[in-house]
Amino acid sequence: MKILVGLWNGPTMVGAFYVKYLKRVAEVVTIGPEVGETSDIPVDVRDPIGPHLNGKNGPFDVYIQFYSKPDYFPPDLYKADIPKVWVVYDLHLHAYELGRTAFLFDLIIVTDEPSKQVLIKMGIPHVRILPFAVDHEFFHRPWEERSRPHQVGFSGSVTNHPQLVGRKRLLERVSSHHQLQVENRSKTGSEVADFYQECKIVLNQAVHHDLNMRVMETLVAGRPLLTPEVPALNDVLEDQTHAIVYTEENLLERLQWMVDHPEECEEMAKRGQAHALTKHTYEVRAKELLDILEDEKFYWENPSIRKHADHLRTTQFLYHWFRYPGDALDWLAKHWAYHTFPGKMMKSFLVLASCTLKITGALWNRQYFQSKDD
Repeated sequence: MKILVGLWNGPTMVGAFYVKYLKRVAEVVTIGPEVGETSDIPVDVRDPIGPHLNGKNGPFDVYIQFYSKPDYFPPDLYKADIPKVWVVYDLHLHAYELGRTAFLFDLIIVTDEPSKQVLIKMGIPHVRILPFAVDHEFFHRPWEERSRPHQVGFSGSVTNHPQLVGRKRLLERVSSHHQLQVENRSKTGSEVADFYQECKIVLNQAVHHDLNMRVMETLVAGRPLLTPEVPALNDVLEDQTHAIVYTEENLLERLQWMVDHPEECEEMAKRGQAHALTKHTYEVRAKELLDILEDEKFYWENPSIRKHADHLRTTQFLYHWFRYPGDALDWLAKHWAYHTFPGKMMKSFLVLASCTLKITGALWNRQYFQSKDD
């Protein structure tokens, strides 16, 4: 199977981890803007994909898009005559935006059952699940007897963003009872695994009751994990065998047990590491993804269930021009067709609003524009 993969090719993104191991078991060509690493077919964010589908690197059997932030969607993706797959996460943060974009694809792959149900409720029936995994070549650390200066450690974003209020509150609860070291996104990639080695216990927190990447990263790093009870967690690990699972009510009780039983926690961490290395690496996920693609061949080869081109075109249009408010204002101002005095006043207002957003975005470092042309 020959696969074309679209992504912003950053070295520590989910898509990059998948591609690393897919290339070991399948013929894979990457296309996308260059971020940190060079794509096989480097393109600008607004370049079409069509010329490359049957170019010198093609033809391809399937196109896989890996979600990332910022994201990359070729402007002509809606009319590409090839089975299209989207591997996506963060539905707990951007459900409406991602659900709308999902109509562009023939198959959506998400990381857990709640995310699947979100898309199904939006009218997207063809969804499969591949849980988060970890690049063991990045995060695995052999267990060793060593000094660990931090009683409890947490690595992740801690800001005043409204979505992180619960996280800040939880960390304050913990720090009021135990010594807590927080790495507020100051470390990335394998540096996170090195930080975990300095922690006797690694704490996890889920923004919206989601099964996040921190679970697998901690397990493969070989450290005792205290993680929240979230949907689908039982599908990937067993409480008190691979990690300790807490609720809002018993958080401090579970944490105190871990502090009081360091030897049992280290043995649990060894079991969790062995479990994750066997079941939850991207090397394993890459093979599982290929199995899914083989299963889906019948679905893709049935023309009666492929999406209507006009539907896809509308979805692509809405994505590129109405996802960012600045793009929407620019498009409306450019295509405003009313030449009466009120109509001209409205067009002037749209132009003024667009300019205001550009200035505001520059001053406050916020992204209100992405598209550059029609």
